[in-house]
Amino acid sequence: MNQVTFNIIAMVIAITVTALNFALAFKFKLLRRGMLLISFGLLIGIMTHSIVEFLESINLMSLDFLVMLMPVLVATGSGLIIAGGVVVSRDVISPLDTIMRDMRGFSSLELSFRVTPETAKLNNEIGALARNLQGLIENLQRTTVSKIHFESIIATANDAFVSIDENGTIIEWNPAAERAFGWSRQEAMGKPMAQTIIPLQYREAHLKGLSRFIGTGEGPVIGKTLDLSALHRDGREFPAEITIWAVRRDKKYQFNAFIRDITERKKAHEALAEREKALRQSLAELNSAHEKIKTTQNQLVQSEKLASIGQLAAGVAHEINNPVGFISNNMEILRQYVADYIKVLGMGDRVKESLIRDDLPGAKAAAGEMVKMEKEMDLEYIINDSRALLQHNIRGIERIQKIVMDLRTFARDGQDEIEHARIEDVIESILGIMGNEIKYKARIEKDYGETPPVPCNPQRMGQVFLNLIVNALQALPDHASPAGGRQAGIEGMGTIAIKTYRQGEFVCGDVSDTGKGIEEKNLSKIFDPFFTTKTVGQGTGLGLSVSYEIVKKHGGDIKVKSKIGSGTTFTVMLPLRLNHAQREI
Repeated sequence: MNQVTFNIIAMVIAITVTALNFALAFKFKLLRRGMLLISFGLLIGIMTHSIVEFLESINLMSLDFLVMLMPVLVATGSGLIIAGGVVVSRDVISPLDTIMRDMRGFSSLELSFRVTPETAKLNNEIGALARNLQGLIENLQRTTVSKIHFESIIATANDAFVSIDENGTIIEWNPAAERAFGWSRQEAMGKPMAQTIIPLQYREAHLKGLSRFIGTGEGPVIGKTLDLSALHRDGREFPAEITIWAVRRDKKYQFNAFIRDITERKKAHEALAEREKALRQSLAELNSAHEKIKTTQNQLVQSEKLASIGQLAAGVAHEINNPVGFISNNMEILRQYVADYIKVLGMGDRVKESLIRDDLPGAKAAAGEMVKMEKEMDLEYIINDSRALLQHNIRGIERIQKIVMDLRTFARDGQDEIEHARIEDVIESILGIMGNEIKYKARIEKDYGETPPVPCNPQRMGQVFLNLIVNALQALPDHASPAGGRQAGIEGMGTIAIKTYRQGEFVCGDVSDTGKGIEEKNLSKIFDPFFTTKTVGQGTGLGLSVSYEIVKKHGGDIKVKSKIGSGTTFTVMLPLRLNHAQREI
């Protein structure tokens, strides 16, 4: 082989090695700069040497020049190769050394691992390794912290925490479990849970359920909170609330459970149930008492109503007695008239009998006597007066009927239904009952407005106005003269003014008197039960209280204004519409 061939082979080898270095440099970022420098060094050294020798062999370059050039070529190639080695050392060895140094410092959980920013920014395999290692360490730290956090939660939890493996063996037992079941951690670990905390009667079901879940991945108790019985070390059973869940690790199941002793809760629930039972019983008794109170209240209302009627009884009796008296007198007169008329009819029968016998003289004689009798008894007057007496009696009977109907309507009980009635009709009914009581003691002044019917119970509202009018009468001074009776004082009697009108969504009725008035200190108490300023025997103190309750149940209001020496005005306000709760009073 001559020198030329050798040089060509050396050049081919140099180019091949350089090409491989370039390929490796572009494939591995880590070695890129170092490989490029080494490739350039080899290429410059080998190819330059071969080219120079080739030129010398063809006499284009002298040997002396070649000898002079060789040190420069060798120095340049060597320098590039050395520079490549330095670069490789800096890009590979230095970052790796830094990472190893940081790893050596990562010896406890208190120290953190963090690659240097320069290493993390490297755009090569070392940088990628550093960044991946940093992420791996951070994940490890988070996992470790989570594990410590989880263990601290389990250790400090108030509920017992128990873990078992697929064989039912206890693999975790926290301090709360020690307190709940009486087994220490050392004693419990490694024991079958079925023989430790599960009562005998439930063990078979537990084992079957465990086996079924391992085989199918399904179980009726997994992921649920259940109330079951647990077994203490001393053999006693206690109620427990158990929450079970399963996790899969290394292709095997681990079962975890939080267990809470709910003995006190059960006792509290039982106590609460007993208390609820007692409360229900008390409620039933209260309802019964309420019904009795309602019954008593209705009886009280009726009693007050009857008491009011009792106070008016004499006047009502007088009102009935007047028409009864003149009806009785009229009936006596009519009896005499009928007797005389019968005599006349008897004479007429004599005339008729004579005519039947063709006894004209006898008929004329009987007719003459009949005419004489008619003149003597004034038959025409009797006929006309009889008609007037009958009309008078009819009016008297109607008066009695109205008084009786008003009393019957007012006094009847059990009629609590709501109907639409005019307040003026209710007042007139009461005035009809009280007519005799009023006419000798007060003048009645009426000022009725054009008011629409209101939904109310007429009997209840009648009692309200009866109480107000009775109170007004009792507030008036008695003007009767001891010598001349009541009639002697009519000229100086007081006045009761009754006025009805509409005010917004209410129909109002005022009952005013010209009596002595009510002291201001008593105005706030007049609707209290049994409060009265009347003398003993004159009032029960229930009239205004009952009236107030009746009006309130109608959804209305009752107000009072009074001034000493000027009289008192009570205002009853009834709504035009009732809500659903007021459909029955």
